[in-house]
Amino acid sequence: MKAYTTRVGAGPFPTWLDNEIGDRIQKIGFEVGATTGRKRKCGWLDLNVVKYAHKINCFHSLNITKLDVLSGIKTLQVATHYELNGQKLNGSMPGTVQELA
Repeated sequence: MKAYTTRVGAGPFPTWLDNEIGDRIQKIGFEVGATTGRKRKCGWLDLNVVKYAHKINCFHSLNITKLDVLSGIKTLQVATHYELNGQKLNGSMPGTVQELA
């Protein structure tokens, strides 16, 4: 997995950095779609997605790539969980795209 989260296209992206830091990560990480050449949106690492992937796939280890892309960013952040209707979703995903948004 990457040390940050990326996405191409529309839809919810809870950790999207629609700012200078996101642009920096996109540029340094060469984050463009292989087929379309579209720039990928970049955001902080979303550990809730990692936890959910672990629930589904039961992996025993993981490799984190592109840590160097984050070099020089003074403060790094990560998403640890989602909250929906006052309830903490720790490693669970909302049931709909609207709830994720």
